[in-house]
Amino acid sequence: MTPAYLLRAMMADVGDEDLLQTGQDRTGFFYALVTLIGKAVSAVAVGVTYIGLGLIGFDSNLGTQNSSLALTGLTFLFIGVPIIVSLIGTALLLCYLIDFNRTIKL
Repeated sequence: MTPAYLLRAMMADVGDEDLLQTGQDRTGFFYALVTLIGKAVSAVAVGVTYIGLGLIGFDSNLGTQNSSLALTGLTFLFIGVPIIVSLIGTALLLCYLIDFNRTIKL
């Protein structure tokens, strides 16, 4: 299961929980919020990448030799940062309160 499907399944749980607590069905709002946040994060990722590449002195012109520091920075931006962000996301998922043991008594 990909993370995108997992987040949407979790959002369905949140929508059900909210419906039971408030009596209002705001599932569409929650899905729109997840989509908005996903698009905003994608835009920020592009911006951070280009700013980071500029800060480390990476030159993308063909035929240009980049320094070993620039290549190491490029490797960190494309491998290290996603790993760190994924670990933070995993830690946040471990704090998710709605689980199998939490049952709804009707």
